[in-house]
Amino acid sequence: MKQMNLLTLRFVSYFTLFYVAIILAFFITLVIVFGYENRKHSSDILLLEPFEVTDKVEQKNDGTWIFSEGFERQARDNDGELYLMTPSLTLLTTTDEACALCEADFTQLSNRKLKRWDVDDNIVYFVANDPFEGQQQAMVQAVLSNQFSAELQQTLESTNTTVEHYKEGERVAFIGEQLSLLRPVDFVPTQLLTFEHKENRNIIAQDDGSFVVLRSPNERYRTFDQLMADISKMGLVVFIVVHILLLIGVIIMSLVISSRFVRPVRYILSRIERLAQFDYAKPSKNPLYKAKTKRLKRKYNLYQPVDESLNNLSTRLAYNERQIKNSEKLREEWITGLSHDLKTPLSSIFGYSAMLNSDYEWSQTEVRQFAATMQEKATYMDALIKDLTYTYQLKNKAVTLTREIIDLTEWLQQFSDEDVEVEVTAPAVIEADKLLMQRVLDNIITNAKKHTPVNTRVLVRAMNTTITVQDFGTGIPQEELDNLFERYYRGTNTTSNSSGTGLGLAITKQLVELHGGTITVSSNDTGTIFTIDIPKNHDR
Repeated sequence: MKQMNLLTLRFVSYFTLFYVAIILAFFITLVIVFGYENRKHSSDILLLEPFEVTDKVEQKNDGTWIFSEGFERQARDNDGELYLMTPSLTLLTTTDEACALCEADFTQLSNRKLKRWDVDDNIVYFVANDPFEGQQQAMVQAVLSNQFSAELQQTLESTNTTVEHYKEGERVAFIGEQLSLLRPVDFVPTQLLTFEHKENRNIIAQDDGSFVVLRSPNERYRTFDQLMADISKMGLVVFIVVHILLLIGVIIMSLVISSRFVRPVRYILSRIERLAQFDYAKPSKNPLYKAKTKRLKRKYNLYQPVDESLNNLSTRLAYNERQIKNSEKLREEWITGLSHDLKTPLSSIFGYSAMLNSDYEWSQTEVRQFAATMQEKATYMDALIKDLTYTYQLKNKAVTLTREIIDLTEWLQQFSDEDVEVEVTAPAVIEADKLLMQRVLDNIITNAKKHTPVNTRVLVRAMNTTITVQDFGTGIPQEELDNLFERYYRGTNTTSNSSGTGLGLAITKQLVELHGGTITVSSNDTGTIFTIDIPKNHDR
């Protein structure tokens, strides 16, 4: 019941987080949209009240004054500069790097948009830049005289400026693009906000009562519809981006829920399906356990008994299947080996017994010869059965090693005789089973004596963990050398007087490998060398 309550609580918490994420996405969208638009389209600086400007001006410890970064940016967006002055119009600081109006008389500024704020004991001025500065006089003279230079024409075109001359409400001359006529009401001085007029105008009254008007497009002009369109576009983009992120978050949350609840169930079902398909191996990746420590993840504690039961069941089923397969394989190999190896000697015994059972009168000498041959084949079959049994025991790791430290300096002397010479270079120590190693060397030395001429010298050397057995016979042909350690290499030639089952060197190799060692052979026309290496510290 406690586990079920925790499970329910987790599901409630997940869906609560999902709901909170949706609410946060909505507010994040609003904050990003309005924040971006506020930075992109600054508010008109002319609408600021004095209390809003107070915290935008600061005096540093060294006595100098600075404007806030946002205030400076707002002034640039409104195409103007800020000036901080004392009541006596002494300049304290400005945002105008060129300081174009630092020496100007602010009381004489005309055709400039100005805004004043009283901040503590000082005064902040915003002065809009004059779009016609530097060319105004030349433009006025050109339209009055109807004469203008190519340079002035180029300036007007590059700045998209039009110069007009109005007399008694009528336009009598103009230079530049022909624009719509101004109405009398348009000549009344007004203080327009930076962003609400379509064009910049500078109206200059002449002595004769006429007016010269300088006109150029206001690049900062924007309507309410344009502002809302920008906000809508930005809102749509942010809405899409935020909801894509929200979708990604939902996917991640779904994966988390899947990881906590669905993945273990899927893993258990896959394990059961694999068991049904006789696949008992443990998965290489278990999602219930940590990859590094191999410890069960805390969130999967509920599934630990199930996983342990599946592991035990897999181990038991795999063991039973191996036992069945090994038993079947052993039985088949045993039957096949026996039928193959016993067929020839049994045929010889059957043949000689049939001859003895015939009506022919055999002499005592012939009977004894037949009996000796039959006894030889019976002895061979007995040895063959023992060697086959031992081979299968080695193959199925049914032979137990009794390891001990063997000092080869003394131990190898037992193999020395009139044909065998022993040389040991100290230190020569191995860790092995004495009886099994004795059988290994007996097999190799006996094989060397059997297949070389009488009185051929055999040299046994030892150094460190390596033992070599060298004979000085005629060598072994390469085609026989390749199969020397295979079973039945000698064959079962019943007419040969040489003894042996053909399993000696196969057993020798298996015994060496059982010790974790290696055995190799090389041969040429000057003799054959068997090399055995038994690691002293091989894992038991």
